[in-house]
Amino acid sequence: MSSALSSAVAGPGGAGPLESALARLTDPAGSDADRREAADGIRDLVQDMTLAQHEITGALIAVQDRMTALRALTQINVESLGEAEADVRMLTEARTMTDSDTVVLVGDDTHLYAGPDPEAAAALVRLVRDQLAAPRQVPIAVTDGGATVVAVLRQPDPFRRALGFARDGWAFTTGDLQLVEAVMSATDMMQTLTRMHLEAVERAAIAQEHQAASSLAQAVLAQPLPRVDGVELFCSSMPASLAGGDFHVFAVVDGRLWFAVGDVAGKGLPAAIVMSRAVSATRVALRTSLDPGAAVAAVSAELYDYLGDVGVFVTLVVGVLDPADGTVRACNAGHSPVLVRQQGRVRPVAADTAPVGVLEIEDPTVTELRLAPGDALLVGSDGLAEQEDGAGELFGYVRLEQVLAGGPSSAEELGRQVLAAVAGHADGTAPSDDCTLVVLTPSGAVAR
Repeated sequence: MSSALSSAVAGPGGAGPLESALARLTDPAGSDADRREAADGIRDLVQDMTLAQHEITGALIAVQDRMTALRALTQINVESLGEAEADVRMLTEARTMTDSDTVVLVGDDTHLYAGPDPEAAAALVRLVRDQLAAPRQVPIAVTDGGATVVAVLRQPDPFRRALGFARDGWAFTTGDLQLVEAVMSATDMMQTLTRMHLEAVERAAIAQEHQAASSLAQAVLAQPLPRVDGVELFCSSMPASLAGGDFHVFAVVDGRLWFAVGDVAGKGLPAAIVMSRAVSATRVALRTSLDPGAAVAAVSAELYDYLGDVGVFVTLVVGVLDPADGTVRACNAGHSPVLVRQQGRVRPVAADTAPVGVLEIEDPTVTELRLAPGDALLVGSDGLAEQEDGAGELFGYVRLEQVLAGGPSSAEELGRQVLAAVAGHADGTAPSDDCTLVVLTPSGAVAR
């Protein structure tokens, strides 16, 4: 009840002006002048009461409008986060809730406003920017005789924002500032959700792009294994992430099996992109070179400048196996492991040539060996030996050589035994690097 209404109805001691005037009006002993004066007083009191009722009604409507605005302000539609329209709706509700003439939301290089006067909004934006640029900031600053309020949101760089509230010629009260704090908290929440939403959308888009690029990169390796009489071939390649830098290439030329296994320094999508180009260069080299050394030199000539630009190198081994007599000629450009088992004994094939991209390769070394029945050639990537167990211990080259030494003569069975040994050592530990394994064994000489 307003003060005017309460004082009119009941004054001190329970008798208000209205009751007193009614008593005078109905007093039989009163004069006509007293009755006219009492009637005039009653009319004045009724007018005051009517005005008071209008004030109360207006105040109730204003409170209802503010409550409606507060509910609208806190009901954030997640699907609209990040859209300018959502921020404008928020400012409109904030303007209603705080009974402001103009409300602005200002960032480092953007601003939005709600209000009828663009010039007033521009002036408020300048004031808010000055507050954002101040060396010392307070959460809520009141200026212009209390008619302007700047509220700095609690957002990290580069998402700094501030709200500005302005009234035309009348000040914000203490109660109004509490409403400003409520708007500030709701806006802070909305801006935080917006930032998290946009970051999630960006991460999802990047992940989708990586998935597509990884699929394309891995598709480069998707080719059926060649079938060559007199040779058994096993091949497995597992990237540590969606895509990797390991690769393998096979070709059959004049009845001989050409093979190449490489490893791009690094892992993930960047390594996979380089890998796809290395695969293309290697495929051409296998079909156009006379021997493995020439093939490695051709790959080096094609990739040297490119690898220098991107700052990586590629380890590569290229070989050709003649099933007629089991002869293998191979060129090892910094790759490991490359192991040969002959008569039950295992030894490495030395890496006598620098990795591709480190030096220009012109006359690489070629190693020749012969595989008899029961022998095997194993070419892998360092992800095999570097697989860790739960305690961080590596599988290691010694274990790899032991498995090869005691393994079966079938390339398929030997390859699966090696992978099982590595997986058993890992015991559920995720691989830290790509893992590729190629095994070649003779299955009988073929006369030509």
